[in-house]
Amino acid sequence: PWTITFTGFRTVSSGSTHHTEFDFTVMYGPKKWKLHQRYSSLLLFHKKIAQTATSQLPPFPPKKWGKGRFQEKFVERRRRDLERYFVALLELTEVCTSTAWLSLLNEAYEKEDNRVHSVRGESSSSVAEPSSSSNASPVAVADPLSASPTATTSDTASDSDTPSAGPASPSQGRDRDRREREALLRSRCSELENARDELAELQQIQKRRMSVGVERIAVLQQRVRTLE
Repeated sequence: PWTITFTGFRTVSSGSTHHTEFDFTVMYGPKKWKLHQRYSSLLLFHKKIAQTATSQLPPFPPKKWGKGRFQEKFVERRRRDLERYFVALLELTEVCTSTAWLSLLNEAYEKEDNRVHSVRGESSSSVAEPSSSSNASPVAVADPLSASPTATTSDTASDSDTPSAGPASPSQGRDRDRREREALLRSRCSELENARDELAELQQIQKRRMSVGVERIAVLQQRVRTLE
């Protein structure tokens, strides 16, 4: 099953503006994603989920205005509320297989892939201007279920639409990889749901057998008392 833990938070300043980013870790079996997002991005994610969800969603932590939203006591309370929200949310299979949830993880991988290759001088970073021409081949993003790098997300996009000289542009390659990963994640979640259903059925069978056993024991005890 999916697990999520909000591990901390930080205040980020950009000129005269400030915002808080929350650090959290997502795990699916042995695989791990480390992300950070600001409250507004997580609220937007909640709204996307609410548009298509058929199940009742847990309440999202309310918005707060004013300077008090940067006080450590308030931010810590919001961190705990966000963790409780996501723990409850990931109990819903339709959320685990939704495009919004998978896109959140895919975005983390793409941003981390761009960051790593930018350091190596192989691609532009998320804040660099795209070059006017490129002869580089598309860089495939690692399968999120076969690797577990430390991934970072933000509110700004880092994908470059500059076409390559090859038969497909980098953005087309990333879109193809994204679709493949989403299909794989949906398949894994479907397998998980089937396993849960099978387990629940076996537990029901076990309860029925136990009930029959208890009734049988009661009959035998009554017979023993009668014979005594």
